[in-house]
Amino acid sequence: MRDRRDPTALFDRLRECGRVVLHGSEEDRRDAVGAAWRPGEVISAATNDEAAAINARIRALRVASGAVADAATVTAADGMSVGVGDIIQARRNDGTLGVANQENFTVQQIDTDGTVWAAARRDGQNATRTVRIPASYVGKDVQLGYASTAYGVQGVTAASAHTVLEPSTSGAGIYVGMTRGRQSNTLHIVGATTADAREQFINVLERDRADRGLAAATRDAREAGRDLAPSQKPRPIPPRGVARSTHAAQLADFRRGHDEPSRLSAHGLGL
Repeated sequence: MRDRRDPTALFDRLRECGRVVLHGSEEDRRDAVGAAWRPGEVISAATNDEAAAINARIRALRVASGAVADAATVTAADGMSVGVGDIIQARRNDGTLGVANQENFTVQQIDTDGTVWAAARRDGQNATRTVRIPASYVGKDVQLGYASTAYGVQGVTAASAHTVLEPSTSGAGIYVGMTRGRQSNTLHIVGATTADAREQFINVLERDRADRGLAAATRDAREAGRDLAPSQKPRPIPPRGVARSTHAAQLADFRRGHDEPSRLSAHGLGL
């Protein structure tokens, strides 16, 4: 999968293993992905708008089931309401608060001033610590954490993962999304037939190669597969004054890594 030399064979193998699900429309897909989500799973979309739409679906289901309280809420940076029981994701490192970019939390309490008390949540495990997040940070740097872009799930591992294929999805985005789950990885495509879905899949990988050249696409795909297994330890929080270097450091770490077998190979998909 990393060098994308035969996208047709790759798609057929994924389909044969039950890892491709077809949906009649975008709305059907959002409903299905939202209903399929379970705590500890990750969902990867190509755009923030699609991630937000899926987040809204999941939150509505959780409110209806009583898993999320909707009486007292605060508005997050994505414009979504956040209540007790919601899973949220931090989008900026802040060592004074004890939060790291892309770190997920479960909301435990919301004060009258909008302050959020949340428990660190990693890979479906029990909470290990509680942080106090002021309303100012929530409003600018927090979003619902049920679904995210490939960047938002980069370096994360979960029991299961769902990847949404959109027109703007990249080959690297498919690779990252489809290697997050230890037990299962599912690709969701809107398509009337298997042939239609296959064509969309191939177009994404072929466009990726055409846009950047075969050598560059192959190199980037290989780099995307290196050292993506997450650490079970929380991401280190940079000291004050170094936040501006965080993005460059994360990008360097993502591209550096060292070779390890593809997680797809571990599931019998070593194409």
